[in-house]
Amino acid sequence: MRKIFLFFTVLIGFAVAAQAQVRTITGTVTGEGETDPIIGATITVKGSTIATSTDVNGKYTIKVTSLQNVVIGVKYIGFQYQEITVKPDQNVVDVRLPKASAKDLAEVAVVATGYGNTLKSKLLGSVAEIKAADVEDLPVANLGTALKDRMPGIAISVQSGKPGSPTTIAIRNPTNISGGLLGLTTNPLYVIDGLIATIDDFNNLDASLVESVSFLKDSQAAIYGAAGDKGVVLVVTKKGKPGKAKINYTGYFGTSTNAVRPKVMSAVQLAQLLNDNFDLNNTAYSSRFSQADLDYLATNPVQDWYSQMWHSSITNRHTINVSGGTEKVTFFGGGSYYDEGGNYGSVSIKKYSIRSGMTAKVTDDLTAYVSLNTNYSNDFRNFFKTSTIGTEDITTRAVFLTPGWVPLTINGNPNDWTGPNAPGEWNPLALFNSGDYETNQSQIIKLNSNLEYRPALIKGLTSKVQFGKTNGAGTFRQYWPPYTDYT
Repeated sequence: MRKIFLFFTVLIGFAVAAQAQVRTITGTVTGEGETDPIIGATITVKGSTIATSTDVNGKYTIKVTSLQNVVIGVKYIGFQYQEITVKPDQNVVDVRLPKASAKDLAEVAVVATGYGNTLKSKLLGSVAEIKAADVEDLPVANLGTALKDRMPGIAISVQSGKPGSPTTIAIRNPTNISGGLLGLTTNPLYVIDGLIATIDDFNNLDASLVESVSFLKDSQAAIYGAAGDKGVVLVVTKKGKPGKAKINYTGYFGTSTNAVRPKVMSAVQLAQLLNDNFDLNNTAYSSRFSQADLDYLATNPVQDWYSQMWHSSITNRHTINVSGGTEKVTFFGGGSYYDEGGNYGSVSIKKYSIRSGMTAKVTDDLTAYVSLNTNYSNDFRNFFKTSTIGTEDITTRAVFLTPGWVPLTINGNPNDWTGPNAPGEWNPLALFNSGDYETNQSQIIKLNSNLEYRPALIKGLTSKVQFGKTNGAGTFRQYWPPYTDYT
């Protein structure tokens, strides 16, 4: 039986979208002082989600763009992380990793937990951590999407490829026997700089303003009580470091389009499929497609709805931050801007964020910290009123499940097509051109401050007082005017 395949879109850079040219890089990873190649070393392409690992012979294969230089990173426990710039004419890259020093191993093993920073060798429970520097260059709308498929035991899913589509995180596949009826959830607890937060707060963070993200499991989440029984997502944002002021800027401009055109049945193929079904059910010949009908469909193809409605979109991402200070006072300030459009109708998501903070060493034992952060987002769409926001399922069904002999327009006028799929009688082009819209704007301002006391006379003792305040405002508007189509 013939099948209709739905499509998936991927976000790719402008040059790659234009040419979609890739090449395969191969090589062998060895280690200093080792006679055998390294098995299981991780190879990543910097600035992307592409990753692989070496096989039992220490060999790897990875695909990269052939249009420009790319940087691949290689890491393995007990060895120093290495980055190699690969030129467009290079296809074989062998890597030899130097041994890690005791200092390197200690730095790698320090992770953030609910109790502060701890050597991983001293942990009894499970903690997975990723440095934001590994994902901050990815052109994605939220931090959750940037972390997808990068952490063992952490399931991160995105509802669809639509801009701003919700991200959900599950730690070790939790279950909820009540089905949510008792207010229970499978979502982990979110903690940002010591304060309880929501998943929206987490998704509004820009990776360039984050230091690390830790996922606490088992006993490590016990400090948060019952609220952490589904795990804890612990976020530490960037803070200033002593030294001269440093300014960092990252910019991205790209286009979002389909990497592969979806393959669907033509009008004559669908008609033949229906005839096959009619044969199996002994349907009357008057209800079948005649040979004349099949010949007409084969010689008079109608442009499909996908081709007429699909368009590429632009993505912009810009981040800038500055940090510095003295041994007594350090500061950090940063801002980000993200703008991504959709591929059907007028869909866009815009995000702005500003984070600022200062740390002051009042005495040798007392440290004060204060930060002020704000996020603004604007989600705009003009799709069918009752469609699912995350997937726009009704538009998807109209585009791909409308028979190939049904035109989108007739003599330039929107065709009034009553199809078998909900909502039935409508025309997406007429709806998009009617001026309908749904917009959701929100702004959040957060104050976070704390005093931390560590007496030199009592090693390991820390006393901390923290205060946080959140103010938020939002507006939601819908406008659905009538529109005209033609029978």
